[in-house]
Amino acid sequence: MIESIIQSLLSVSSIQAITGPNIALQQLPQACTYPAIVHQIVDSITVQMLCAPGSTHASRVQINPIAPDMATVNQLHDLIKTALQSDALRQIGASKVISCRHQGYGPASKDEFTGMWTKPADYILRHE
Repeated sequence: MIESIIQSLLSVSSIQAITGPNIALQQLPQACTYPAIVHQIVDSITVQMLCAPGSTHASRVQINPIAPDMATVNQLHDLIKTALQSDALRQIGASKVISCRHQGYGPASKDEFTGMWTKPADYILRHE
């Protein structure tokens, strides 16, 4: 469920203008072209409501843009942050996204084999 929410949030025209269809969960397919985005669910917990029936979920999501230079990685991060970060209630399929907040960046790194750069970013996504 959370995977489809993230895929939907990342499937905006401004991001896809740079990555094309190259947005994948956990691992890019063989022969993928760059730039691309890999995302993964780091953890997810269920939060019980104190004063009402029901529960929500809080998921930590890591987003890794991969590109030939850091300028493109940073440009993708700006677009991703705009697409994801919100405190407005959003309906995505059968799920309600309550909020999505940027939590910070990890260190930038360059893959010596491919020459591609990446810098992970973490987001906390609250959803029903």
